[in-house]
Amino acid sequence: MHSLDADYVFAAPDGRDRDHRAAARGIERAVTNAGLEGVSAHSCRHTFASRLIALGLDPVRVSKQLGHASPSFTEDAYSHEFERARHADELREAMSEGFGALLDVKPLSTSARNRPQPQPAKMAAVEPIHG
Repeated sequence: MHSLDADYVFAAPDGRDRDHRAAARGIERAVTNAGLEGVSAHSCRHTFASRLIALGLDPVRVSKQLGHASPSFTEDAYSHEFERARHADELREAMSEGFGALLDVKPLSTSARNRPQPQPAKMAAVEPIHG
């Protein structure tokens, strides 16, 4: 059972670390038992790496998380993800520069009491016509 930060997610029954092939087999069994299709240990690993990159982690940090021999291998293997993240950053910056004054970036609450309430329509001031 995973209860401490130092515990392994895919631990052997005695709590020690598990060979990556054994962990992959365990994932495959769980996927089969759950009746899922298109999910594998590799797809989970790729999704994890992609999310790290989307969060802004650099190749060195992603490489360490994945256990790659070098950051250059990580950068080569996930070059499309790093490029996608760079593009998203550039787009956000351009949008902010172009429209930042128009954007309200206050976080929205899911609580009904914190939702913006409709405001009554304001009446325009009407000046009487003197003729």
